[in-house]
Amino acid sequence: MQYLFLLMFFVMVGCGYPVEVPPAHVGKLSTPSGMQGNIIPPSKILLDSWCKSCDTLLLVEASDSPIKESMEVFMPKDRLNLVAEVRGTISISSLEENVEKIFARVSSENTDDKRVRLIQIETVYAVYGQPVVREVTRSILTKYDIAYIMTNRDIISQEITNAIRARLKDSPLTLPQLGLADVQPPKVIVAAQEAAREREIAIDRAEADKQVKLKEAEATRTARVTLLG
Repeated sequence: MQYLFLLMFFVMVGCGYPVEVPPAHVGKLSTPSGMQGNIIPPSKILLDSWCKSCDTLLLVEASDSPIKESMEVFMPKDRLNLVAEVRGTISISSLEENVEKIFARVSSENTDDKRVRLIQIETVYAVYGQPVVREVTRSILTKYDIAYIMTNRDIISQEITNAIRARLKDSPLTLPQLGLADVQPPKVIVAAQEAAREREIAIDRAEADKQVKLKEAEATRTARVTLLG
């Protein structure tokens, strides 16, 4: 009987506690003495079943995630506020030494499994990405005037993207894409543009009316010459 109990004990220990690193995630073992081993790709693993202070599996979301940042920027050249919005996607770095920073510095949340904890990519972005995206966008926009930004959005978008990617080079995040999605000029500029357009339309209309009158006068003169002749 004693031997049977020992056999069952070793079988149970050998089976372990099954957990999984699902697709679009990476994992790492967290032990009472700290993080252990390399980054774990999507796979099924066994944790120790018999423990007082058990190991846990720490997960990080690794899929692409959309981001959107809206901000009001004071434009020194115009002395006006500009409302700008950038949109894009972020993802976890493919470099293991960068991903290690997430496990070491970003807090995790409980999951339905008490032996598994999760770090959401939104949390990683809030720590490493959002401050950079907002700071770089503001810094680049304020170099120009509003008129230039409105007519060169693609050029500005590329400049912002390149600068942010350079700043994130050694961080746990990558930036697959980003763009200046929307720019809202201040109302005073919109009103001025509308007034200028109205003046252009009025001038065009006056010129058109002038040409019509000239043609009518020419037609009348021609008719009189014909009658007199």
